Amino acid sequence: MITCGNGTGCAAPTTVSNPKIVTGTHTAVTTAGVIVTFTGSAVFTSATSYDCTAQNMTNITNRVRLVQNSGAQITLYSQNTTISVNYVCVGN
Repeated sequence: MITCGNGTGCAAPTTVSNPKIVTGTHTAVTTAGVIVTFTGSAVFTSATSYDCTAQNMTNITNRVRLVQNSGAQITLYSQNTTISVNYVCVGN
């Protein structure tokens, strides 16, 4: 896996050692947030060693917020109502 880092373009790509992809779905994400804990081989090195994206699977009107708390934990938030959210995290 290669990362381009921040900014535009990919002038100095870096190879990521021991990359992994962690995916999942949580069906009851609320405005108060839901903590997802990774265990075993799903744990990343640190909160900054991976990137995640999340998608609202219930409707298109509520935004989703994802916070990477640590290498072992993310928090998912819904803008308004309880929704189902898919997430994908990639890194080491």
